[in-house]
Formats: sequence, structure tokens, C-alpha cells
Amino acid sequence: MNSRQRVDELREQFSDAHADVAWLLCDRHPAQRIAFTVVGDGGSVSMTFGELATASHRSAQAFRAAGVRRGDRVATLMGKSVDLVVTILATWRLGAVYVPLFTAFGADAIAERLERSGAVLVVADPDQRHKLAPAPTGRSWSRAPRRSRPTATDCWPTPSRRLHRSRSTVSRSVATERWSTCSHPAPPENPRVSCTPWPIWPVFRPTWNTAWA
Repeated sequence: MNSRQRVDELREQFSDAHADVAWLLCDRHPAQRIAFTVVGDGGSVSMTFGELATASHRSAQAFRAAGVRRGDRVATLMGKSVDLVVTILATWRLGAVYVPLFTAFGADAIAERLERSGAVLVVADPDQRHKLAPAPTGRSWSRAPRRSRPTATDCWPTPSRRLHRSRSTVSRSVATERWSTCSHPAPPENPRVSCTPWPIWPVFRPTWNTAWA
């Protein structure tokens, strides 16, 4: 398969209005294969597709228990990490919309974006928690419950859009984009994925090289 054919194949798969995001990005791959690797100052951490499936099912169940439903917005205030990938995939498993929040934002900027996006749930790193105002419903913030034996969650067909982001730091308007913008052509012999430095992009991004941001 040449590069042009690979591009056409990816476009067909990722442009399908009824595509199953979780299946395309995770569930169809061999469970033992490495899904991604996060490289940081303290070393690297890898996760297999099987581990990613289990963890994202567990998180999706926790989100559902918290009241998240199809079409709802779920925001993340997180650095690039294994947990971020799991959270994004869990959000998509429920048919919800992923809202990335840049960790460099201050409390006011975050509050405005949460209000504009209509996010019903925020998943934040511990060191970002102080930027979040108390929930208007009076709910307290807590750790997501863990399940020792997670079961599969329903996988909804892909709605027309999946990624919600700030269009501009000046106008602070928001734009909702198709989740399929996360697909980029990559040679089939190099299925590695990378994490871009921009918070507006989903974590899943095929690449030709092994560099990680």
C-alpha cells in the first residue's frame, strides 16, 4: 500500500458519520500491542491497547455514574499523560464531547471556557485543582471511583462533532470540531502515535517519527 492509498483509506474510515471512535482508535487493535508511550523527565510509560481499553471503560463508567450522557461536554485540565489519553477515550466512549483546557490558563480563563462550553464534568490534575471554582450544584470534588472488575460500556456511534476548543485567545469564541480531525495519514508499518504540544488537538495522532512533545 502506497502513501496515497493509505491516506484514502484513513479518510474513508475516519469520515464515516457512524464510525465507532473507540473501536477505530483502540478496540480493533491487538490487546498486547503498545498503544502509546509518554516520555517525560522521569522516564517513559507505555500502555497497551488492552490496558487502554480496560482503563477507558472504567473511567467511562465513572463518568456515567457522575451523570455524563451522550452529547455532554467533558473538560480536562491535565498535562500530557497516560491519564489524559484514558480520559479522552472514555469521554468518546460515552458519545460525549471532549473539551481540552490549557494548563497555562488562569482561573478566570478556565471559568469562562467552562461556562461557554457548557461542560458538565471536569477532570483535572491535582496541581491544577486550585484553578477550579466550586461546582454550582454544590457537589464536592473527589477522586473518581475505582472498579476492580470493570465491564464494557456502551459505545455510541460518532456524533457529528467531538472536539470543543477555544478558537482564539483574543475573542475567546469557541469552536466545535469533528473528532476525525485527530486522524493524520501515517505509513501502516509505523503505527506509533504521538502527543502534540498544542492542547487543542486530541492526543491520538499518528506520526512518521518517534519524537514526542
